[in-house]
Amino acid sequence: MRLRNIFVESAVLLLTCFAAGGMESTSASNPSQAAQLGPHIDFDVGSQLKGPSRPTTLEDILSVREILEPRQSPDGRYVAFIVKQAFRSCNCYRAALYVIATTPNATATKILEEQNISNIRWANGGESISYLSDIGGTIQIWLVEMKSGVRKELFSHAAIESSVFNSISSSRKPVGVFRYEWSPDGTMLVFTAQSQDLGARVDAAKLGYRYDDSRMQYATILEGSWGTSPRTQLWLYKMREQKETLIWETSPGSSTSILDVSWRPDGKAIAIIESEWIGKSAGGRNQSVRIIDLSGWEIHLAADGPGWKGSPIWTEGGKSLAFYSSENVRYPWSIIRLGLDGGIREELSSDLAPSGRFLAFLDNNTFLFESDGLAKRQEQTGLYIQRKGSEPRRLTPLGQEISDCDRIVGKSIACIWQSPTMAPRPALVNSETGVVVSLVNVNPESDSLALSDVEELHWTNKYGDLTSGFLALPTQNKSPGRVPLLVIAYSFSGDFVAQASRWKTSYPVQAFARDGIAVLLLNMPRYEDWDGADFGRASVSLACSPLSSLEVIVDELSQRGVIDRDRVGFAGQSFGGFAVEFAIAHTKLIRAAEILNGGTLTEPGVYWLVGNELQREFQIHYMGGPPYGGTLNNYLDYSFNYNADKVDAPVLMEFSSLEALAGMEAYTALRTYEAPVEFYIYPGDGHNFFLPEHRIQSMQRNLDWFEFWLLGKARDEPDVSTQYARWREMKNNRVDKVRSKNDSSDRSCNR
Repeated sequence: MRLRNIFVESAVLLLTCFAAGGMESTSASNPSQAAQLGPHIDFDVGSQLKGPSRPTTLEDILSVREILEPRQSPDGRYVAFIVKQAFRSCNCYRAALYVIATTPNATATKILEEQNISNIRWANGGESISYLSDIGGTIQIWLVEMKSGVRKELFSHAAIESSVFNSISSSRKPVGVFRYEWSPDGTMLVFTAQSQDLGARVDAAKLGYRYDDSRMQYATILEGSWGTSPRTQLWLYKMREQKETLIWETSPGSSTSILDVSWRPDGKAIAIIESEWIGKSAGGRNQSVRIIDLSGWEIHLAADGPGWKGSPIWTEGGKSLAFYSSENVRYPWSIIRLGLDGGIREELSSDLAPSGRFLAFLDNNTFLFESDGLAKRQEQTGLYIQRKGSEPRRLTPLGQEISDCDRIVGKSIACIWQSPTMAPRPALVNSETGVVVSLVNVNPESDSLALSDVEELHWTNKYGDLTSGFLALPTQNKSPGRVPLLVIAYSFSGDFVAQASRWKTSYPVQAFARDGIAVLLLNMPRYEDWDGADFGRASVSLACSPLSSLEVIVDELSQRGVIDRDRVGFAGQSFGGFAVEFAIAHTKLIRAAEILNGGTLTEPGVYWLVGNELQREFQIHYMGGPPYGGTLNNYLDYSFNYNADKVDAPVLMEFSSLEALAGMEAYTALRTYEAPVEFYIYPGDGHNFFLPEHRIQSMQRNLDWFEFWLLGKARDEPDVSTQYARWREMKNNRVDKVRSKNDSSDRSCNR
């Protein structure tokens, strides 16, 4: 469970969630069949010897294989993991399930390959692996034998048409099972599903429907997902009886979901995290911890209240339950333990910034968790150990990202291991020493790439807020002296920067460095959230503090003689897009900009456009009130659209078709004041671009854009000649602004 960025993605129209697809899968036992059906995943482990270095291409970046869900067998002898790869030839993804022994020099074996595989779990005592797949037309639980590769659908649960856009395309996929967990003895499993009244949807289309802003937004109208809300359900499946039993279901019309499920060690009870939209609270969410006794079907409320909770684990043999908790949307988070017998509640740790799972207790008062540092201290995601009453201690090395970790088996933990210059790979981490051992390199081609060195930076802005980032310098400085700088916002934890990762799919860092542009991956300074509406705190936390961090590091790198302060670009997605908008409307520092499905947070128009109560509550929380009456002036000062007359930096806008409406006002405002702007729309994609062809086109477009404006470089190819003709006209027609070139101060942040 990724907890990082949970606020900002909610605040800027996050519209994608669930991966689905529909291509027929093939087994590794029949590679010829795989070739006939199209591209398939294959990596030659024997090619891992480092060859001559060569420049990184966009194709290299697109085809980097992702590692997902490393899971260790119960006896610790094997690790199963998913390899996912993009292919332009079919504009699709393939996912393969691999297994590798934990002995030295073992070879990874492909068990099966399909369009989509997720939620892998070991079953039958380690003889089989279960997973979610849509190979049968709807997303269900499947089982594959590790040795034979024989697979079968475990059972088929009634599917509904998913109400969210999936992460690969905007088409919906019928979903039977959303997530599941096996009982400790493997004889039962619990799974989440949804029920839906399709008749109500038909009636709504025929008769019209009442708009309900607690569960609808403008996208609801566009995508046709009106009608009654699906009801979230929790089911129990018993293997021996092959029987499904409904345990719990939300009430009609409620906006409730199940985020996490955890079995008690004796298999007689489960803990769930229930999330309900209640409005007018921290994040608009009330999240509860419930204990369900499976023998008597009793449901006990263990913890309740506004805020966020997650990653429940049983301790002391099932006598207590621990979980992440935060009363606010952002920081700090705590680890809370409940004594279920006596109802004792204790805070074991505070001031955390969890970015992953709460893993295990090593003894009654010592625990292991995944994090990217404390609330104010940003580091690469890794494993931390803490004893009650003491400070957390990082277990895994700094400079390396350890993420998506499994439970402890013996003394080892299966995780994903990578660094800014090392491609992701499955690995084992020793829970006592923190030593990391790679299992296999699934991206051997990356060994021959000429990668830029990456330096992790930490600095403090004028508000005293700590900030961090990763600086990639050009691999070959073709023009001695200072180089242009491209800043990319907003959240990075040490991922392999040659990859346009699944969260940031449009920014080819190593390609920029290859061509002579330094790149800074900027982490926004963290802040503690607050209750109620407070524009004074928000204006610093969301706008002025990030802008100060940008100005401070640009000055520092300029003083070091590294970068040319007059050639700084700024790009950002989602909340990072808001940071870009604020910077180019309030300073003269930025010479070229890009916004990808971002911005919107301070815009009066978005307050009504989204049509959703949660979005309005977010804006009131940060802007001090609605864009009416006495608080309208807050929006006027911080709105990008209402300050477009101050923008003279050329702006590239990239939006998915569903979110383009939110960017239309910004485009119109820039056009009104003749600011150089290009507006590209990517049909059928999501908040993060996932379609491979869109990803590579966006990477190329960003590369062209910033190299033109920061390097004065243009590709000499006929098919892009009209593009450069437009951009040259923009450059020739740029209108001088009233504010002087050297005025980089901001009146909104210096009142």
